[in-house]
Amino acid sequence: MSKRYISLAAVGLAMGGPLAAQAPVALATVRGVVLDSLHARPLVGASISVDGTAANGISDSLGQFHIDSVPAGTRQIAVYHPLLDSLGVGLYTAPMAIPPGVETVIALAVPSRQTLMAHLCAGDSAARVLVVGQVLDVDTDTPVAGATAIGSVVAMVLVQGHANNQVTLERGTQTRQSKTDGDGRFHVCLPSGGNSAITATLGNSITAAVPLDVATGLSLVTLRVSRADSAATSNRSVLTGNVQSADGKPVDGATIEILWSGANTSTARNGAFHLNGAPSGTQLLTVRHVGFAEATRVVDVSSKTTRTVTIVLQPQVAVLPKVDVKVQALLVAAAYDRTGFNKRKQFGVGQFVTAERIEAMNAGNATQLLQGVPGVRLLYGSRGVRVVSARSVVGFGSRGCTRYIIDGILIGRGLGGDDQILPQPGEIIGIEVYQPSESIDGWAPSGCLTVMVWTKAELGIKR
Repeated sequence: MSKRYISLAAVGLAMGGPLAAQAPVALATVRGVVLDSLHARPLVGASISVDGTAANGISDSLGQFHIDSVPAGTRQIAVYHPLLDSLGVGLYTAPMAIPPGVETVIALAVPSRQTLMAHLCAGDSAARVLVVGQVLDVDTDTPVAGATAIGSVVAMVLVQGHANNQVTLERGTQTRQSKTDGDGRFHVCLPSGGNSAITATLGNSITAAVPLDVATGLSLVTLRVSRADSAATSNRSVLTGNVQSADGKPVDGATIEILWSGANTSTARNGAFHLNGAPSGTQLLTVRHVGFAEATRVVDVSSKTTRTVTIVLQPQVAVLPKVDVKVQALLVAAAYDRTGFNKRKQFGVGQFVTAERIEAMNAGNATQLLQGVPGVRLLYGSRGVRVVSARSVVGFGSRGCTRYIIDGILIGRGLGGDDQILPQPGEIIGIEVYQPSESIDGWAPSGCLTVMVWTKAELGIKR
């Protein structure tokens, strides 16, 4: 499979008059700036080349570059940087005229997350997170083509019952997968959720499920598998190292384990360990000892070469329940800001049920949280409870014009009561209710009662 390229046209501007007299007439100067749109900062240390010539330059701490003695003509300007290599994209201009004796100014930028998502996840309307990476051979560090990268995320999913044909909304794992190309590169598009991870497989060589940092909606990863062990059925890798405390003292008797592999050992008096039988490739190493916080490290282990690591354990810090409550309150407040909950509440349109109110109600199911909300009516029937607008006359057996939006995703009502598709009260941190005639920021009017539910998945913490 060929390498993916995204061409971004740069802006070329003719600036000033002729260059100094000593500059050859047939030569020109190119200067400009390269920006890192992913991190909103200059792209430092990028190599900028003028296609078809030996002219090149390096971007400085401000992302600026200056290239002299550029042969005039129609040229392309290309940018090379490890970040672009990680993304698996090329950054270059369309062919542009570089006239002799004139300084040409251009501006270039690494593609933004939105651009990458639009280009790579166009066929997946549920995609909210882009995972871009490369699979390498753990023994030779060369790209591995034909490996399978599998992304997973814990999210709310609709489950269709077989016996009663009822639809429920449950927390489950969604996966997406992709084959690596000739350069070992892949991309996986995931829906939003929590506990996101990525793994790679090549025959019997399987990596651990490596946790992803998806706070920005984009994660760059490198995974390693073993071609040599891809057809093997036994784990033959060796990992050695030592474990020490934060003050540099060896930790005796710490438990060392490669997660999900069964390979484990313990440290000697000098803190050293020797672990046999670990699976090859990228794995997760955990270290535990009473009095210390558990440490987890991503390690690359090989059956060809013994790998060595040093693990530093931090003291176990006791967290009081009051601190947990304060931390969660801060996380909820941040989620309200991030999701627009606070902004919409300030407009004075709609009804809002906050986390404090939800906790105080101690409800047994989600629809009880809407009891007493102005403009909302609960209809009780043999199938359960329906939530409707008090301003409309709707029977339980009719369709009912109510839509649910859970963590920003539109959810169908199903055939049973609304509690069958809603999260449990303990999972909910906020509810917004809008009448059919009320406008909602970010959502087009539907003419239906709209109930927006926000869950703990928006807190950004692992549970």
